[in-house]
Amino acid sequence: MICLYSKPSDIIIILMDVLKENTENFKVITAALEVLVVLLKEDYEYCHKNANVLETCLKIVELLEVC
Repeated sequence: MICLYSKPSDIIIILMDVLKENTENFKVITAALEVLVVLLKEDYEYCHKNANVLETCLKIVELLEVC
């Protein structure tokens, strides 16, 4: 429902915040990453900003190091 009424870039920002705060909860991380992948495929505007792509990649790398 949220995806139907919000822009993908807004949801991506929220997911990035969720990932920053939940580095030890693997269920939250997995769910957030699954949604993030779908949103990144749909949101070309977000992906065209280098800072957004860099932040997203750094967060994923950080999560992989914790796992």
